[in-house]
Formats: sequence, structure tokens, C-alpha cells
Amino acid sequence: MLYRVLLPLIALLAISGVAVAADAATDMGNERADDIVSLSGVMGISIQVKQQAEAAFSEVATDIYKESAENSAQKRRLLMSLSDWSQPALAERFQQVLNTYSDDEQRALLALLQDPLMAQARHAEEVALSEQNTQVYQDYLTRLERYPPGRARAQRVDKLAKAMQMERWITKANEAVSKGSTVALSGSVNGAVTGAAVANKAGGKVGRAVRYFLFYAYRRISNPEMDQLARLWSEPLMQRWLNDAFKALPGEVSAAPTDSEY
Repeated sequence: MLYRVLLPLIALLAISGVAVAADAATDMGNERADDIVSLSGVMGISIQVKQQAEAAFSEVATDIYKESAENSAQKRRLLMSLSDWSQPALAERFQQVLNTYSDDEQRALLALLQDPLMAQARHAEEVALSEQNTQVYQDYLTRLERYPPGRARAQRVDKLAKAMQMERWITKANEAVSKGSTVALSGSVNGAVTGAAVANKAGGKVGRAVRYFLFYAYRRISNPEMDQLARLWSEPLMQRWLNDAFKALPGEVSAAPTDSEY
């Protein structure tokens, strides 16, 4: 009798154990995916879109809208039109992409991103970003214009920029803001041309801005280290992730936006 009582109990505990193990594995997989998204920097495009949108609106708002209430409403409309670019929305898209990768592929990708040199490069980029609006940064860019780096260094920066696909991603952000501006400001006289103005201003400057940023951020990173960084970013699995994540980015801008995380 005792055996008959214990048998279903043991079975129930076994099933529960499997469920707990499955939940733990899912949590671990989600945490790994979060780390991949964070360390690869793909979420930065959300910040880029928001900053570009705010800058674009600031440039045209004074001429188009005189009353602050209407100004504020139009700005909110612009940001809401870009709600698909908010971090929660993009995180869901990137998670879906990583769900198509096997555990081994995710682990291998994370290992590339956790390389000590990659961590050093991320720190250098964070410092550079925090200094972009400083006089030190501007003085450095001025020196770059007057005294261009040697050919070998320039080639390394170009190779790294290509491997990281930075220009492609920033251009995508600019295009999103251009379309969003057209949608959000279409009720004004100048609204129809606002998007084109944003795109034209950014056009042709992205590549140079990326190169100059990398020159500044990596100015204390040696040539051999630059070569190693380029190799890490050029790994087939890394390129696959960057390409898949890029394809997962939003397409058309919503014409009837709802509440946004921005």
C-alpha cells in the first residue's frame, strides 16, 4: 500500500523537477541572450534614434510651431511614431532572433563578446561617447582634419568600422528618423519636406563621423590590438548575428502610433 502511495508522489516530484529544470534553462538562456544584446551594442540604435529625433525636431520646431503646447504635442507625436525603436520593442525582436540560435551558438557568440580586448574596446567607446560634446573631443577632430593619421592606421580603422557595421546601423537610424519626421509633422506646411531635410543633412557624413569617433575612442589601442578586434568582429558567427539583428529592425514607421516607451 505504501508503495502505491509513494509511486505517484515520486512521479509527481520527478515531473516537477523536470519543469523546474526547464524553467531554469529558459532563464539562463534569456540571461545569455540579454548579455549578447548588451555586449554587442545593438541596443544603442534605440538611443541613436531617440537622440536624432529630438535633434531633428529642435531644428524645425522654432520655425514651424510658435506655441509651446502645440510644439510639445508634435514632439510627442514624433517620438511615438518611432515607438517600434524603443528598447523594450527592440529587445523583443532581438530575443526572437537569438531564439533561432542553438545553445552552442549562443555560448560561442557570448564568448567572443566577453573577450578581454572587446571589454577594453567597449570601455574606450563609452568614455568617447561621454566626451563627444567636450572641447577635448572637438580639438581632437580639428587635429584629425589638419594632420590625418597615417595610411596604416586609417586602414585599420576602416577595416574595424566595416566589421562592426557601424555606418550601416547609424544610417538605418537616420532613415527611421527621416520617415518618422515626415509622418509626425505632415500636418504642417513644412512637414512634407522635414524628413528629406533630416536625411540630406545626415547623408554623406555618417562614414566620416564613424571613422573620427573610432580614431578618438581607440587612440590608445595599439595596431596589433586593432587587428585583433577586427578579427573578433569579423568572425562568421559575429557577422551572422549583426546581419540577423539588422534584418530584425523595424521597417515602416507607424502612421498611427500608440503610447511609447520613449
